Amino acid sequence: MPEEGDAVDSASVKGRFAALKYRDYSLMFVTGGISNVGNWMEIVLRTWLVYEISGGSPWVLGLSNLVHWLPFLLLSPLAGVFADRWEKRWLLIVTQSILTLVTTMLGVLSLLGIAKIWHILLLTFIHGLSEATDNPARTSLVSDLVGKEAVMNAVSLNATAFYGTRLIGPAIGGFLIAAAGTGLGFIINALTFVPYIVALFFIRPAPSIRPQGNPWQNFQEGLSYVTQNRAALTILSVVGIISVFMVSYQSLLPIFANDILRAGPEGLGMLSAATGLGAVMGSLLLAFYSHRVVRQGRFICLMGAVFGLSLLIFAFSKVYWFSLLCLVVAGAGNTTFASSGNAVLLNDVPAHLRGRIMGVFTMVAQGSNVFGSLLIGGLGSAFGAAGGLAISSAVAVIAAAVSFALVPVTSKLAKSPS
Repeated sequence: MPEEGDAVDSASVKGRFAALKYRDYSLMFVTGGISNVGNWMEIVLRTWLVYEISGGSPWVLGLSNLVHWLPFLLLSPLAGVFADRWEKRWLLIVTQSILTLVTTMLGVLSLLGIAKIWHILLLTFIHGLSEATDNPARTSLVSDLVGKEAVMNAVSLNATAFYGTRLIGPAIGGFLIAAAGTGLGFIINALTFVPYIVALFFIRPAPSIRPQGNPWQNFQEGLSYVTQNRAALTILSVVGIISVFMVSYQSLLPIFANDILRAGPEGLGMLSAATGLGAVMGSLLLAFYSHRVVRQGRFICLMGAVFGLSLLIFAFSKVYWFSLLCLVVAGAGNTTFASSGNAVLLNDVPAHLRGRIMGVFTMVAQGSNVFGSLLIGGLGSAFGAAGGLAISSAVAVIAAAVSFALVPVTSKLAKSPS
């Protein structure tokens, strides 16, 4: 649990970067950042390995991505049940160890030159299963490491680390491929998980209440809470809708960079970097001012509207520098929207339900990649990249506006439905 020396008074905890005043959270923040670098490296390494073995087959590359994200869609709510029933710390040790093992196996197969597509797809699916199980436990653990007043700050800092490492992880992965090959790259990648695993043995989270009954009853209890609590249902709905229609927009960026903005591959890199820069800026601003937005449900909807509106404007832009600016705003809106939704749920959901609600949140926020990739591709094929993105952005803005009117101003979720 948070140590007494860390549990400063509430006035102090409401300050900027308050979560870092808790020793256990700080330990998880630093080692989790190293682990995040490894996750971004793994995406580049795995994609390149699939590209090499498949001869650059778009179908196989897409299948690899689908296999990775499918467990998030199918298993995240069940993983949330595990997070509530078992000690989160040990569950994370198991999932992180599996991720280390899977990455090491990919490295060995690549080094020996015997990697086949079915090897990669199988190990990618296991990797996705582990991440889908890991996410609800990792996100719900935050509220066991810091005081209630610092939860929004902690979630914002986690987002900063996640998107900040996105700026360097892929570059490191690409450098390792060029300098040493994918095999050694995977081995180095596996080592990035080790500090986080070791740190988990040294933290002391606050004790949590274990749910009664069997896993199926626990699952039904979580589902009942979501469906009967208007604020929780509204927040999860708007996150789900915006995620489905918006999260996969980056798959269209090559078309915007090359065909619309005439900026070429260098422009594509800059467009992607602009999104990442905006994400880091948004999460830092939220961390800096998190004490002012705790429990403000309408803030979530407002940031969702900013995300959608900035991409709607981007869809019609023909000016390169203005398009970059739109993507910076989009990155900031996306991160602030998702992080604040996560934090509001963590803060106000009853403690014994946090894992299950975070499982649902993971499903709607990340499992939506399965549908989002197909949707944005279909709209882009039917109406062109600009038209498809404009339609999906408009739907997201409308969903955010409707949710703004429906969600309570302070999103009090603390009472379970009877």
